[in-house]
Amino acid sequence: MLNVQKKRVFLRADLNLPRHDLLDTTTHNARMEALVPTIKLLMQGGNKIILATHIGRPSPRHNTHFIDEQLSTKLLVPKLEHYGFKIDFEPDLLQAAKKSVQNVTTILLLENLRFFQGEQEPSRLFAQLLAATADVYINDAFGLIHRNDTSVTLLPNLFTKDNRSAGLIVEKEIATLTALTKEPAQPFMLVVGGCKVKDKIKVLMTFLHAPKHKRASTIIIGGALALPFLKANGYTTGASPCDQADVAVAMDTIKAATAAGVSLVLPTDMKVTSKLGSGTLQTCSVTTIPNDSICVDIGPASLQVFSQQLLNAKTIFANGTMGIYEYPEYQTGTNGILASIAANTGLTILAGGDTVAAAYKENIADRVTFCSTGGGATLAFLGASNPYQEMPALKALYANDTV
Repeated sequence: MLNVQKKRVFLRADLNLPRHDLLDTTTHNARMEALVPTIKLLMQGGNKIILATHIGRPSPRHNTHFIDEQLSTKLLVPKLEHYGFKIDFEPDLLQAAKKSVQNVTTILLLENLRFFQGEQEPSRLFAQLLAATADVYINDAFGLIHRNDTSVTLLPNLFTKDNRSAGLIVEKEIATLTALTKEPAQPFMLVVGGCKVKDKIKVLMTFLHAPKHKRASTIIIGGALALPFLKANGYTTGASPCDQADVAVAMDTIKAATAAGVSLVLPTDMKVTSKLGSGTLQTCSVTTIPNDSICVDIGPASLQVFSQQLLNAKTIFANGTMGIYEYPEYQTGTNGILASIAANTGLTILAGGDTVAAAYKENIADRVTFCSTGGGATLAFLGASNPYQEMPALKALYANDTV
């Protein structure tokens, strides 16, 4: 990160916290925790911080009377003040430009950038309004490196190379994830869960098609992501939704794994229920899932097999949960896998909002090597052949630089 002294610094953060976190000042959040060192380092240099982020996906505002209090960054004020920072919230960008030259001891917090039409609809004018608040641009929003928002693509180009840089979070993310793709210690295992096959397939293929010394030796698949793989193997998945296009992708992945000599480990049993949140839970083999039942977690036999595999790993990358984590009764598989990862003494990396949140909830985040602040961004980075050209925010940040 740039060593800046007594400057106005536009700090693009990713504090896109869940709504329940925003409304509960006592809730721990990994993204905010990770940003604190960057803020403290900048303040030690006597810099004025102009802090910008987005929260949720509100409609852009077209007049000064628009407000969505549930998605306003004003809700971040008490959470930031918890760390001892003095916050001056300013929703008006023209006023923010005037205030940015005042009172170095306070952080100037801008309104949710997605309230402004120019953020998601590329706008040089909006970028110029933001640039008027600062002398230096720092992007510490790793979770947005794959996005095209104005504040992470057009805005950095309004600052010279000497006056823009990545923040501490982005630097750490890049260093850690790059090391994972270079030459991971073997056995190298991927643990992939969640539900979006299209979000995971590129990273799966990256580690399936990599040279043997970089290739994953084992891929463990759980959660709803396992369903199209089970269906591709001829099993039924009950009443759980399973898109045929995902089944086709799963079949291609199975073929690629076979060709690469990579072991795909799928659940052998599942916890199922007839009604989410209130139906009776039962465990059944993947060969006997009832037609009217929804798969909500991996079963105990699967958890035991997955955990045994993880004992032997020297490198682990995990993304996604093993069940529908929003319901406490369906968290057993996820928590069990996380405990096994935390017990491993090798390189262990967690990614994805639900995965990292679960690690903090179970008090094991400090027992893994690294918790990524990105979800889709982490997968996109790992799946890219050249992240500095394929990730829009990184491409803008390092434009004309030798990387």
